[in-house]
Amino acid sequence: MPRLTDSLRRVWFEYDLGPVAGKILAEGLEKLANDYESGARQLADAALLTLKGVLQALEESDDVWSKLRMAAWHLCKNGRESMSAAITSVLLTGLAAVESALKESRQAALKALDAQLEARKESAAKVATAFAGFLERTFPEKKVSILTLSESSTIRTGLLKAAQSGLTLDLRILESRPLFEGVSLAGSLSQELKTGDHSITLYTDASAALAARGADVVVIGADRIASSGAVSNKTGTLPTLLSAKHISPGVKTVMLGESDKVAPGKPEEHVVENNDPEQLRRAWRHEYNSARVCSGANLDFRVHNVFFEWAPADLVDVYITERGEWTVHDIAQHADRLLEEETRFFGDL
Repeated sequence: MPRLTDSLRRVWFEYDLGPVAGKILAEGLEKLANDYESGARQLADAALLTLKGVLQALEESDDVWSKLRMAAWHLCKNGRESMSAAITSVLLTGLAAVESALKESRQAALKALDAQLEARKESAAKVATAFAGFLERTFPEKKVSILTLSESSTIRTGLLKAAQSGLTLDLRILESRPLFEGVSLAGSLSQELKTGDHSITLYTDASAALAARGADVVVIGADRIASSGAVSNKTGTLPTLLSAKHISPGVKTVMLGESDKVAPGKPEEHVVENNDPEQLRRAWRHEYNSARVCSGANLDFRVHNVFFEWAPADLVDVYITERGEWTVHDIAQHADRLLEEETRFFGDL
């Protein structure tokens, strides 16, 4: 069979990496593929930790660099494709740091990856600070109504920072079915926002228009930001933004996310993730539902369970990253730089 070796090495990692490093990569890929609780930021951190583990486990040879690039390529392409923007961006930064550090020693390269992991902890705080500053400038009366959905660690940090800055928050959070991340976000925030006049109200996804009435800001996260500025986020984002713009014409849409969410390409070029239908069916079988609903849950019909959808750039008023407030032009320039790095590191694989 032509190119059998090339095909084999893309699925049998031990062929190139050796038994220990190959196992670390395989386990890391499995974790990325099956983790439906963590957001893109946490998955990117997990990918970077896997790359570090591979580097530690690689046997001494003159080919460490090419093997590490191959491991990074697999983590970008074969881990969690819908979250690959953050994963790829973080790993490209990691490879750039390792490339120069390896000339000194493997230990220096490991320290470079540790430094990147530490820097990522600081970047979330920078996003939060920029968000709080935006709200303080935009709403000097110190009270702001915010609508959001899903559960983003970056949004959670930003909301807490805003509360700490002296703002009073009226939070409206959508349930975010089928995994109810919005419920989780509301629960964690209610534990933190015990002082002050803050309020938290939970809404069903279908009542986004009701939740948007009188809202000042819609805050969304991002699993991916296209070169055009379009944002891929939890399904429900687009109808929420459209409802908010219609019901409350003065509402501002703010995207909170680190620059590693930017990915080259157009929205239609990126993967659509259709997930396990059982995530929906299991709720239909619950005892509080009617017999007709419960029986229908077992019938044979197609279930569409897509987690992410695109919101166009013209529905987003401001992009807030760890580098401050960005425009679509800033995003396009950053995407071009990422494409150059990706071609440099992975072009010959």
